[in-house]
Amino acid sequence: MADPHVAPVTAAKIPVFLQTPESKCAAMRIMQNWPQVYGSIYSHGTTSFLSEGFQCGPGWYPLIERLSAAIAAILDEMPLEAFRVLQVKQKFGGLRFRVTGSNERILNRIAKAQVEAAHTCEGCGGPARIRSVDMWLTTSCDPCIEQAGSRHR
Repeated sequence: MADPHVAPVTAAKIPVFLQTPESKCAAMRIMQNWPQVYGSIYSHGTTSFLSEGFQCGPGWYPLIERLSAAIAAILDEMPLEAFRVLQVKQKFGGLRFRVTGSNERILNRIAKAQVEAAHTCEGCGGPARIRSVDMWLTTSCDPCIEQAGSRHR
């Protein structure tokens, strides 16, 4: 039985939010704006998938920026030496913000951002819902789905 919360989309309308030089630069700017959150993405001895930016569409970047600011405020109040962001990506239509050395306040703020992302288009940042294409999920709005469909024709 189909999930009523997941809208089916035909394969010709899969929105693909590929990493562009512009989106990579935007992600790097966010990371540079919040060094207490992201630290050095090139640190030795840590596994980080951030050197190429965020692995999601630019529509989520404002949400990630707000999340970064909230985490920075928490870290300013209560420094956590072991805190690191390991990866920011889209998976199964949802935001994944992988961290280590965190606390409950930060994890709660991440969970709040994940709920917001589930209703935010990964492409443009507008209102959206999770959509299914076979086994592939994305959070997209109707205009981004239509634009993706026109690119595949």
